[in-house]
This record gives sequence, C-alpha cells and structure tokens, in this order.
Amino acid sequence: MSPTPPRRPAPPDRRGASPARSAPTASSSASDSSAGPPPAGGLDPLVGREIAGHKILQRVATGRLCSTYRANHTAMNRLVAFKALTADADQNTIAKFHETAKHAAQLHHPNIASIYDVNTDAGVHFCAMEFVEGQTIGELLRAKQRIPSADAIRVAIDVAEALRFANTKGVPGWRLSANRVIITKRGEVKILPPSFSPPGAPVLDDRYVTAAVGVLLYAMLSGGKVHDIEWALEPGSSAPKQLDRLRNSAPGIRRDVAQVVERLLGLAGEPFPNVDAALHGLRALLAAKEQLEARTRGASDSARARVQRTRTGLYIAIGAITLAVLIVLGVVIGQGCVSSGAEKRFTEASRVAEAAYNAFKDAQARFHAAPSDALAKEVLSHLERARAAFGSVASAFPDHPKGQTAAQNARSIEEEVRKFQEVAAATIRFSVARARIQEVDKELARECADRRERGGEVDVAAWRKRYLALDKELADSDLARQSIRSIVANLPRRILEEQIKIDANAASNDVRRNCIPSLQFGKAIEVWNEYRRKYARLESEALRKQVLDRYDAAATEIRQAANLKFMALDQQAKFDIGKQKYDKARAIYSQIVENFGLPKHVEPAKEALAKIPK
Repeated sequence: MSPTPPRRPAPPDRRGASPARSAPTASSSASDSSAGPPPAGGLDPLVGREIAGHKILQRVATGRLCSTYRANHTAMNRLVAFKALTADADQNTIAKFHETAKHAAQLHHPNIASIYDVNTDAGVHFCAMEFVEGQTIGELLRAKQRIPSADAIRVAIDVAEALRFANTKGVPGWRLSANRVIITKRGEVKILPPSFSPPGAPVLDDRYVTAAVGVLLYAMLSGGKVHDIEWALEPGSSAPKQLDRLRNSAPGIRRDVAQVVERLLGLAGEPFPNVDAALHGLRALLAAKEQLEARTRGASDSARARVQRTRTGLYIAIGAITLAVLIVLGVVIGQGCVSSGAEKRFTEASRVAEAAYNAFKDAQARFHAAPSDALAKEVLSHLERARAAFGSVASAFPDHPKGQTAAQNARSIEEEVRKFQEVAAATIRFSVARARIQEVDKELARECADRRERGGEVDVAAWRKRYLALDKELADSDLARQSIRSIVANLPRRILEEQIKIDANAASNDVRRNCIPSLQFGKAIEVWNEYRRKYARLESEALRKQVLDRYDAAATEIRQAANLKFMALDQQAKFDIGKQKYDKARAIYSQIVENFGLPKHVEPAKEALAKIPK
C-alpha cells in the first residue's frame, strides 16, 4: 500500500458524532463545535438569556467561530440546538454563516438534522436547529470499535440517501465527515449540516458521494482502520485508493460485503456508476444478510422449540420439586425454632435440600448450555442429595407427620431423577448429532461460496441425499432426525436462493471479463437477459423481485458504460475527421457498428460512416 498523505487539519468548527446502535450512547448536540471551557473571567454571557424566543439553558460545545447551546424555544416548548457566532465575527464570516444555514434549511430529510430558524437578535447571529442526542461515528472509530456489518450497512444507506438528497437540492460544498454523522439514542442516523461553506463551493457529484460512503463503511467495518479519515473524506482525496483490501483489515468479513465496499471505493470490481446503483448494491447486500440471519435464526428457534417440548416434562417436574422444597421451608420457617426429634431432623433435611436445589439449578444451566455425561451426573448428584436428606427423615420417623412429608418429597424426587435421566440421554445424543449436522451445513456453505466464485450449479438432489444419509446415521436421536427433516424440507428454497446469487455473479464476471473489454455492450445485456429469463417463472414474488432488481441495476450500468464509451469514441472520430484522418475515423465508427450491438449507438455510427469522405 502506498504511503498515506500527511494529516490535513480539520476545519476549526467541526464537532464530534456518535457510535453504533448497540454501543452505549453519550450526548452529542447538533453542533459542529468542539467541547470547551467557559470563557475566561466568568460564566458564559448567553446562558440564562432569552434570544428571539429561545431560553439559553447550557453551552454544550465551543469552536473558534461559534458556540452551540442547549436551548428551549419557549413558544413551541421544544428543545433546540442554538448555534451562535462569536461576538468578534467579521462581516464575511457572518454572511457565510447565514448563507450556509439558509441552504441547509431547505433540506427536509429524516437523516438530516433540521434547521428551524436563521436570524439575528440583540446583536447575536444564530441558527436554531434540531437537538440531536447520541454519539458520532467518529467517536466510535476513535474507540477502535467495529460496528456489526448489518448496522454499518444501514448507516451507509442512510448517509448515502441523505447526501443524494442534498445534491438534488443543489446545496453546495456539503462534504461527509465521520464527526458529523450521529447515531441517536433511538438508533436513527442524523447528519449535521455544516456551519460554513467555502465561497463558490460546488455541489458534490455522485463519484464523491459513492467514494465517501465507501470510506465511512470501510472504517465502520474495520474498527477505524482508515488513517486520517477526515482527509480520506475530502473531495479529490487519493486516500480511498490507498486503502488495503477490506478482508485484510477486517478478517472474517463476508466476501460479498467486501466486494460491495471495494466497488464503492474503486479498489476492485466495476465501480458503481452513480449513487442510485450504489444504494441498490447496499440494499441488496443488506437484504441478503438479513435473509441469511432470519433463516439461521428460524432453524435455531425450531430446534430449540423441539428440544424445549421434549424437556417440558422435566421442567414441570423440577418446578414441582422446587415448589415442594419451598413449601416445606415455608412451613419450617413459620414454625420458628423447633426443639427436638422429627421436627429438628426435618428442618435440617430442608436446609440440605435447599442447598442441593441451588446447586442443581447451576448445574442444570451448565448442562443445557453444553450437554455432557459429566454434567448430567452432577445434576443427578444434587437431586440425589436432596432425596437422601428427606429419605433419612422418613426412615427415622415413619409414623410422624414430618417423616411422612419427607417420604413423599423423597418419592417425588426419585421420579424426577428417572425423568431427567431419560431427557439427559436424549439431549446428549442430540448434542453430538448436532455437531455432525453443522459439519454438513458448513460443507454446503463452502460449495455455495466456491460456486459464487467459479459459477456452476449446486446439485439439490445430491445434497438432499447427503442429509438423508445423515438421517440414517443419527437414527438414535429423534431430535436430530426432526432437525434434519426440517432442513431437507427447506433445502430446495435455500439452494435456489444461493443459485440466484451464483448466476448473478457468473453473469457479472462474464460481462466484466469478456463483453466490456471488447465493447460488446449488446452481448452484455443479453447475458443478463438470459439470467432474467431463467428465473422469470419463480413462484416466490420476493425472489423474482431480487432477480429483477439485479437485472435492472446491471442493465443500467451497462447502458451507462456504453453511453460514456460512445461519447468518447465519437469525440475522437470527429477530431480525426477535423484533421482529415478519415481512415482512423472510419475505423472508430466501424468498431461501434460491429461491436456495440445497441441500436442507440449503432445507428448514429452508421450515419456518421456514410458522411465520411471517401
């Protein structure tokens, strides 16, 4: 990787932001100042004042040119961030402040902090805006924390949507900053609008937005492994091209996630042509991840439910033991201190049983987490200790009421010991069997991943045969057989979803490697048409939509690439004609006619050929 350019100083009025949804949150106001001490010589002169209907409550951040306060808009009874320029601001700064705030006030978007008012009152130049509480992405990255990939993708989608919206409104100079993206306490993404835009700043184009979102997503997934992220997010920065491959910086990240991030950055693969295509790629990635998680979670829940049903008898019985023990203890406590004989022995047995029950609960939890013969024996030993304590009282005082109660408790525990032995044996068999099932699941996942790289078909019948062979192998575990039969029933849908991804990757690779380099754009469209036709009759509407979305995005990219190439070749041919290099111009147009395969470009090329002097 080439050396990283020296760190560029951040603008002096930039404020910190907020971490991922699962991270603990801290308060971040909608400000681009940094926290600072009160002015020397006393309290902040604005705190406690009422300015243009805003009661100033507390200063939350300070920068070189402005400070931000928590304030209450008294008429609306609404908490706001009140951003005020310093008293010594010059006229140029004041003009830029008002102009930038008025531009940003046009942006009504759920992922952009709203500006409510821009004004001057009692010599104070201010803007009042939405007060956002949470943490910034910058704060999280400085803590070297990785955001879970699904959450990171959601943040990237929200940020891309917000920046695309800002561009459609023609707001100039709105660059991305990790210190201005806040995750609120409710898990919402909010981007803070800037306070100052440089004079003549342009509206940032799709290429900047796509690369900037890629940098932010790369940083979130890698735990902040982007040197000087603010420089990397500057328009025209070379830093994104110098990043290492994502799977090197974030080992364990899914391959399809890494591919999308690297396309955003232009590190590998065909770059996204615009923000819409990038958003489509991110949404498809998130949908695939959520479906995989839902499918995994559903299989796990089903397995747990089956185990739970089998164990219900045990839990009910153990509950009965608990109730019996607690009732006995309650009777003993209610009677106070007893003096001698059966009552003393029964009291002591109840204490032993209570201790045994507490130890049993702990051992039982560990057994369910990791079933084993050793833990099953430990659980039984605690139950046996409780049974023996009551049994000794029953033997010593068979005719005493306490002895009779103890005998009843001992018989109940013996029955529960028998039931637990049966359930424990089944649970241990299933635990061993589950490891074998997971081995086959991993083999299937590896084949699907390999097919996504190399193409080809996943043989549903062969994998069904593998799982049915496993069903015979694990015939001594009813729970395992139930789990396998559920897997086999869902296998066609599972492999179909994987095959759709495999064929999409194969089409993309064919187009990238064979069609685009030879300018065969019509053939490239046909490759994707074959993909679409293959899945046109799917019963699942959701899967059909996935296929059509992939087709539409790919076809759009191909046509846009064809347009760009045609314009470049057409311009070169016209230049050659101007220089009377007719043979070169004729060769260019002939190449378009022979290769492009799209009437939109072929017809104009034919007309141009006819006009070239012989």
